Amino acid sequence: MNMNSTKFFYAFVLGCVFTLLGSGTLLAQPCYGGSCYGGGSIPSNELGVRLGSLTDASSIGGVYSGDAATQIGFLNGIHYKRYQTRGAVRLQLGYTRYNVDQVTDCPNCFRTDGVVQQVMFKAGYEWFTFFGPIEPFAGLDFAVGLGSYEGETFTYGTNPSEFMEYTDVRTKRGFGFAPVAGFRVYVSPYLSIGVETTLEAMLYNRDVTISNLDTENSTIRAQRNQWEAIYHPINWLSMNVLF
Repeated sequence: MNMNSTKFFYAFVLGCVFTLLGSGTLLAQPCYGGSCYGGGSIPSNELGVRLGSLTDASSIGGVYSGDAATQIGFLNGIHYKRYQTRGAVRLQLGYTRYNVDQVTDCPNCFRTDGVVQQVMFKAGYEWFTFFGPIEPFAGLDFAVGLGSYEGETFTYGTNPSEFMEYTDVRTKRGFGFAPVAGFRVYVSPYLSIGVETTLEAMLYNRDVTISNLDTENSTIRAQRNQWEAIYHPINWLSMNVLF
């Protein structure tokens, strides 16, 4: 992801937050202390849509792609929260996908085309407090991730006799824990915008299968386990409805 796109995403997030903070008529007190500000019942459930994210997706499919170290996603997840007095049970389901298109070692170039995908499920608990319409929170999630990469590499250079083609299929499955911190800004007692950041500490099992499609038609397969710690600057930017 290029630097201009990253700066645009940060500007978009900060613009949303500062617009809300600077428009007092749009903000509202959250429900607490036995009632909602201005009357009404206390909502105990929250359903949110992940409007966007800025994450490190460079190795989610088991293959490294430096261009995805700051991967921007839009409308790529949902979450549910069940509120208690000063905390909430939280569930998240996120999805990441991007294409890999690389050209190396020219003039006898190698071209790689592939697709990286990951589904991440998290379940945990968060604690929160109130500062007017702003609700900071911190929590801990248990995370389960499933990623995959399917790619094809071939030569298309100046020497046809050295043509080579092979497929690369990888899976990456793991589990771990993810401390999280963020805040919500209430537009009304029943509507908020949330932002959070997280650090994922995961134990992954990687499975790699590389098949050479030339005359030898050989296949190599390998497996290994590996710990990873990945920081996501804006793991979740969401619009939330409380009910």
